[in-house]
Amino acid sequence: MICLLAAAAATLGSRWWLLALVAQQRLGAAAAWLVIAGTAVLAASLSAWFGFTIAQQFRGPGMLLLLGLALVFAAASMAWPVRPLSAKLRESMAGPGAAAILLGAAMLSDSAPFIILAATAWTGEAVLAGAGGATGLIAAAVFAGPIFASSDSLPTWWQPLRWAIAALLLVIAAVTSLAALGVL
Repeated sequence: MICLLAAAAATLGSRWWLLALVAQQRLGAAAAWLVIAGTAVLAASLSAWFGFTIAQQFRGPGMLLLLGLALVFAAASMAWPVRPLSAKLRESMAGPGAAAILLGAAMLSDSAPFIILAATAWTGEAVLAGAGGATGLIAAAVFAGPIFASSDSLPTWWQPLRWAIAALLLVIAAVTSLAALGVL
């Protein structure tokens, strides 16, 4: 559940999320959702696998502190203003192959895979964290499709919503970090 909610919240407005919107607009529905789901599942699976590898080597409160750090990075990325995608990048989303490459590359710099990795390292539950993370990523893309499909720009209320999510992630990160340090 941690990965589902955190991945969905941290993905809203990210580069992957914006590219997923473009894929929904430029590709057919079946091709777009195949590429979106494929990159989400691949990123969540790899993150969960790496997190499980870390969990096999390290245990203890340090892994909970790693989760707190991942949430801080997610909050920082949510506080950063969203830049619209360039016309050149939109045009390069010509087919499913190009869309898969662009979405996969965007996922490398997203904070959701780091959250999935950290949650897996803390819990040791790779399947649950990976499935929850992939579901959260796909849910964020599903949520965005109908709302933003008619416009090339994000509405004015979008950045304040991201700031509110960033503040919530910071509070959760603080509580998580303090619990890892034994203060709570």
